[in-house]
Amino acid sequence: MAKQISRDPILDEALRIRADYCNEFHHDLDAMVEDLKKIQAQAVKEGFKVVSYESEKPAKKKAAA
Repeated sequence: MAKQISRDPILDEALRIRADYCNEFHHDLDAMVEDLKKIQAQAVKEGFKVVSYESEKPAKKKAAA
């Protein structure tokens, strides 16, 4: 007998919200990024702090002598 996989309602809701958001913009990544930038700008105006993590460039390896 096959083992039944239990469903996580929180994960199901998160996936539904993501799918709805993608569908709203017809899966156009550029449009979604623009929308998220507008949401972020509005949040900053409302006093929320936005944290930016700058990536570090990997150190160059020295050639073996």
